[in-house]
Amino acid sequence: MRNVIVRKPDGAVLATVVLSDVTGGLKLAVDRVIAGKGQLLHHYFGQGLREVLLDSGDFKLNGVLSTRWLDSERRWFVELRPAGVGSGSAVSSGGATNEQ
Repeated sequence: MRNVIVRKPDGAVLATVVLSDVTGGLKLAVDRVIAGKGQLLHHYFGQGLREVLLDSGDFKLNGVLSTRWLDSERRWFVELRPAGVGSGSAVSSGGATNEQ
C-alpha cells in the first residue's frame, strides 16, 4: 500500500505511514512510520486518544488506533470503523494498556 497520512479526528496530522492488511480488510498494520512516530505515542498514551482518520488523498477512512509489542518492537494497528461510530477511546483512570 502507498503512504497514508494518519490524522486526528479534527484533521491535524499525526503521522505518515505505510499500511498493510492483516485481517481481510478491517484491521491494518502500520508496516513503517515515515514521519511522526512520537506523535502517535503522544496521541495514544499522552492524550489517551484512539480515534484517527486515514487519508491517502483518494480516500479517507475512520479508524481506531491500537498498539502492542511484537518481536521486541512496538507495532501500531488501525481497526477501520464506519463514519460516526465511537470507539470509547478515552483511557481509563488506571492508565493506558497495550492491547494483546
